[in-house]
Amino acid sequence: MIGSSTTDSRIKNLLDQAEIKYEVDSDGDFKVLFGVGDGRSQVAFINSNTERLMDMEIREIWSVAHKSDGPLPQALANDLLERNKRVKLGSWGVTKMRDGAHLTIYTIHMAAETDVSTLVAALKVVLEQADGLEQELTGDRDAF
Repeated sequence: MIGSSTTDSRIKNLLDQAEIKYEVDSDGDFKVLFGVGDGRSQVAFINSNTERLMDMEIREIWSVAHKSDGPLPQALANDLLERNKRVKLGSWGVTKMRDGAHLTIYTIHMAAETDVSTLVAALKVVLEQADGLEQELTGDRDAF
C-alpha cells in the first residue's frame, strides 16, 4: 500500500465490519459522512496511501474544520497549538491549498494495520474534534 493510490482492502474490510457507509474518492481514499447531532454532519477521510516511519506503516485519518482565504489569525493559531497539548490522540494543523485557501484539519496518524474498534475510536475522535471547532467558529451551521 505504501505510495499507492489504490483502495486499501484492510480499511474497506474494517468499515464493512463496522457497518459504516463510505465512498471511495479518486485517490482511493475512504470518505465517510457522519451525522453529529442537531442536523449537523462532518466528513472524515481515511487515507489508503500509507507511509513508513522506521519499521512502522502509518495511515492518516483526517477531517477539515475550517477554511479561510488566508493564514489563520494569530489568536486561532495559538489556540490550536494549546489544544494540541490537551488532546490524547491526533493534532491540529493547517494545509495551504493551491488556490491560496488554508484548511484547518484535525489528523490522527496511526498504525496502518489496526482493528475495527481502534479504527472506529479514531474516527470518532477526528469527527468530534473537527466538528467541535467548526461549530465554535461558525455557530450552528456546517461550514465545510
